[in-house]
Order: sequence, then structure tokens, then C-alpha cells
Amino acid sequence: LRTSPSACPCPNPGRVCRPLRPVLAGAAPSARVRFAGFAARLAQQPTFADLLQLTSDIAKQKAGTVGNSANWKKYHDGDTSQLVTFREGVGHAAAVAKDLMTALNEERRLTLGAVLRDLTLASVEDRRRAGELEFHDLLVFARMLLATDEGVRRQVHQRYTRLLLDEFQDTDPIQLELAVRITAPPADQPEDWRALRPLPGRLTVVGDPKQSIYRFRRADISQFLSSRQQIGADRCSLRANFRSAAPVIEWVNHTMGHLIQPEAEVQPEYEPLVAARQGLHDHGTVTVLGAEAHTGLGRASAETLREREAADVASAVATALADGWPVWRNGELEPCRAGDIAILLPSRLSLAPLQAALAACGVPYRAENSSLVYAAPEVRSLLMALRAADDPTDHLAIVSALRSPLFGCSDRHLAEWKVTHGRRWSWWGLPAAGEELAEHPVAQGLAVLGALAERLRYDTPAQALTWLVRERGVLEMAVLQPSARDVWRRVRFVIDQARVWSEAGGHGVRRYLLWTRLQGDDGRFVAETVLPETDHDAVRIMTVHAAKGLEFPITVVSGLTTQARAHGGRRVIWPPGTWALTDPNDPTYQQFQPVDEQMGDAERRRLLYVACTRACDHLVVSLHRNGDAKTQNTAADWLAGRLPSERSSVSTSMRSRAASRAAPSSASWSKVASSGVTPSCST
Repeated sequence: LRTSPSACPCPNPGRVCRPLRPVLAGAAPSARVRFAGFAARLAQQPTFADLLQLTSDIAKQKAGTVGNSANWKKYHDGDTSQLVTFREGVGHAAAVAKDLMTALNEERRLTLGAVLRDLTLASVEDRRRAGELEFHDLLVFARMLLATDEGVRRQVHQRYTRLLLDEFQDTDPIQLELAVRITAPPADQPEDWRALRPLPGRLTVVGDPKQSIYRFRRADISQFLSSRQQIGADRCSLRANFRSAAPVIEWVNHTMGHLIQPEAEVQPEYEPLVAARQGLHDHGTVTVLGAEAHTGLGRASAETLREREAADVASAVATALADGWPVWRNGELEPCRAGDIAILLPSRLSLAPLQAALAACGVPYRAENSSLVYAAPEVRSLLMALRAADDPTDHLAIVSALRSPLFGCSDRHLAEWKVTHGRRWSWWGLPAAGEELAEHPVAQGLAVLGALAERLRYDTPAQALTWLVRERGVLEMAVLQPSARDVWRRVRFVIDQARVWSEAGGHGVRRYLLWTRLQGDDGRFVAETVLPETDHDAVRIMTVHAAKGLEFPITVVSGLTTQARAHGGRRVIWPPGTWALTDPNDPTYQQFQPVDEQMGDAERRRLLYVACTRACDHLVVSLHRNGDAKTQNTAADWLAGRLPSERSSVSTSMRSRAASRAAPSSASWSKVASSGVTPSCST
């Protein structure tokens, strides 16, 4: 079975069919055909995949609703006892099918686990022989060595007498096991490292559980919360904050103290921070945008909301630069520069309208991590052209590529080509030189896509992208934009990454396009930060994950209206001590879904804390949200519900030419002040 699961014969089809046979002979014709069909299919030695489908179909049969009483009376001279017997048989068959489906799913899980194990170990062995081990490989090999070789454990234990784990909230179980095995007595260590205890004074861990935001990388908050008892550690709290001005700290303590509530294995207790940085604090401010929810947004509510929020954020940034908001630098207050400002986004959904709003205000900006780079308009245009050239039957991709700035075809041009002239979305059979439509923009665009399709037969993705950039003058056209250097940097980055992908063994444009989708997919990976050009003074845009560990004089937190993503389809879940492959109809999936949603909700709150604590002098928080939404469960909704009651008298919309600048004291929130500001751009 594990060798060829798809061709697996049914282990015992008769066991499923047997309860049906006694009643099939007397059943009504429709029922006889229905259930005899199940029995016949099961008796034909189905494959493993077919058997799963068949047992699922039978298990879904509801004994209480199958069969029509009037029809059975008609065929059995008014006797309904046969229907009762038939329903009992159906119920029994469904129960047997459910049991068999459970066994088959377990076999499927073991089969998949065995296949993945073999593939994983084979690829690790290939990397080991080639001397190309990855970071995770090194962790696993080190763990295996320490767990199995007492001599090595003893030498490492004697050499490293004190071990310090920093950023402990980001530590995964393998890394913690390494630390415990090194600091515990080296002799006779058990296989289960959780039974070990480090010697006193050997192991120190430092971390902030409120910054635990890498659960998808197995850095689970529950490990941090249980580690004190697990390793026998004494606890010491470090609450001094040497980064942020006092008003920022007080605002964070007020809001996050309500949002982050302790819960066993899910959320830590919030410990208020203490402002301890040297220098002035009174200049620090907290600005809230969009405190009042939007209503009546209509059908395109999400897009409209992002556009309004982007306009407010861009106006706030332009105002800060025009007014010279003071920042503490080199022991004195100085007016802020564009490079002092960072806009943090939880996802890339808000990037496009934000870029347009900043450009309209004439504010220089740059997107600094790769998930945002792959969402940039010029990069999306290049990748869409690759997608269109790779598949000539994908008319949607072809039209989307033609409408992009790369080819500049308007809707009128597209309508003329398709409707007026009845032409196809194909680069075959294009008008020859001198013919009527030879110079039509759509014909020229299709000709370029055809040439690109021809190159894809032998070019790598990096070579194809390089040719396309030169052919369409992407770098030259960027000169017309205020952020030309940022466009150049993004294009170079994408081409360099495509070259690295090919050198790492990647091949095929379709596989490359799938890889690029993963690079820009929120929540799947922590995308690497693109190194900025240090001589380019511009507002920085990045995701909150990429900003972790950094600090900025002025931090703008935007895009908080994004809803939590619902997970669909099959998933791997991790019950204690094992794992399971489940789908939404599986009871195990339904059992763990509330836990997963709870953990995800708690991590979103910690992500908000990380974003707000990046600010040194000024914090700007956008609370733009849809007041008509059915569920009020976004980060913006959470914060709006925790603002001080006095905010009702504060105008907080930059679109209405006013913003709240909150610099509250620890004694009272009555000092929240409103200062009218005039945006320095028109959006």
C-alpha cells in the first residue's frame, strides 16, 4: 500500500456492501439502482483514491431521510416495514463506511508521511554530499549528534559553561533542545530532552513573549510560556524601554494593556513598559487617523477604504515633512527627514493605493522587503507578461499584460481589436507590415509577447526578464517617476532573485511564477529585507515582520483593516505527540480549528504591539475601517475600542483637514490635544 497508494485494491469491500444486500432485493427500483451501484463499484477492486471517494459517498447517506414512504407503500402493498429495515441497513452501512474511511485516512497519513520522510532525507543527504547544508540541516545534525554521542556532549558541556539565548520568543523546539542538552549533565541523557534540566546558572534565556510572531516557523508562544517550568529557570522582568519617547510608551501601555490579556499557552501577561531613554520626551506624539468608522462605502468597500486610508497616511507623512516634526538625533532635536519615516503594513494589500497617494503628494518612498517588491506595479507587469507568454491560451493574462504600463494598451484599443476588427488574443497571424492594423498598439504588444514566448523555450527566467526590461524600456520609463531609483532597485532585485532561483536548481517559467507567488504571499514566509540605497533619502515601506528588531523616529502603522485570512482545504494539524492530515469535514480538523483561530488572533495582537513599539519619537496609527462590516474583528476595530473616551471630541480625519496629536500623561488622558494641520498635498 505504501509503495503504490493510488493503485491500492480495496482491503475488504464486502464488509461495506454486506449490510445493504439483504434489503436490495425488495427495494424500490430507484433505491435499488442507487445502492446497488455503490456495491458494484466497491466490488470492482477500486484504487485507494476511488475507495476513499466511495466510502465518503456512502458515509454521507442519512438513514432517516432515505426512501419515500408513499413509494414504498406502492411497491409493497401498503407495508412500510421494508422501509424501516432498509433505513436500518443504510444507517449501518454508513457507520461501517465511516469506520473504514477513518482507517483509510490513517493509512493515507502514514503513506504520505513515509513518502515525505524519504524525500526529505534523500534531499538532505544530497545537500550533505555537495557541502550545501542549509541552516535547518545544521540544527538537525547538531541535535542528532548531541542526542546520540555522550563524548561530544561532554566536550561541548565543558567548553561552554554559560549559554545565553537571546530573542527567545523566536526560538523553535530544536534550538531549545540543543541549549538544554549542552547545559544539562552530559551523562546518560534520555531520548526525550524535556526530561532534562540545565545545571543552575548554566542557561539564561532573554525574550519578550509579546513579540512572538513567528508561529508558522514553529516559534510557538506556548513554548515560551512553559519554558520557565520546563528548564527550571528563575524569572526576572526587564521593563525599561530605551527607544521610545514617554508619550508613545504611555499610549502603547494603555491600548496594549487592554488588548493583550493573559491566557494559558496562548497569550502572556502584559507588563507595562517604562520609558527610560536618555534625552527629551515632551516632543513625542501619537497621532490617530480615521478614529470614526466609515459608513455607506458601497459594494467596492475594501478598495474605497484603502484609497481613503492611503490618502490620509500620505497627507500625514507630507505634513510631518512640511512642518518638520522634531526627532531626537545626536543629542538634540532636529526636523525630520523622509528617511526618518517608516510605514509598516501587516500585509501587502494596501501597498498599491499607498504608493499612488505618496506619489501624488510628491513624497519619495521605497518598498524594502521582497513581499512588497513582488507587489510593486512594474514587477507585477513583468511577471504578468511572463505568464501570458508562457500560456497562449490564458487570454485573461494576455489582456492583463496588454493593459499594464509595460504595453500601454487602453480599453479602447482592446475593444477596437476584439470587437471592431474581430481579432484574436494571439500573436499568431498578426497583420504584416504595411497592413491596416500592423501599427495598432495591441498588435505591437502581441508581437512582443510572441517574441518573449519564443525566448522562453531556451532562456532562463532571469534572461527573459532582462530582455523584456530592455525591450520595453522599463528602466528608462522610470525616469519619469519621482521614485525612479526605487523602481530600478526593485527590477534589479527581481532579476537577481530569478538568477539565484535558477542557480539553485529551479527550471521552467511556470515553476518560477509559482515561486514568485509564494514570495509575495502574506503569512507564508518572512521575506528577506531588500538592502536600501543609503544615499537615497526616502520614506520606507515594509511589512511589520520585516521591521521587527528595527526602530524609526516616525512610525506609521497602516493597513489595520485587513481581515484575518480563513484557511480552507486540507491542512496538517499537530495533536500532542503526533500529526494528522485533515480537511474541513474531518472532526479532527473541526476540533483544532477554534484553537488555531484563537492562536492566530492572539498573534495578530502581538504583531500590532511589535508595530507600535518601533516608534522612537512619533507614532501615527491609522484606524480607518468599515463601520458597516458584518464582523468587527480587525486590528483597527480592536484599537478603536480601546482609545480614551475623550477622543470623541477630537477630529481625527486628515481628509477633513485635521488630525489628533495625542501626547497623554500617565496621570490623565485629558491632555489629548487636537491640532489642525493642513495637508501639503492634494489627494
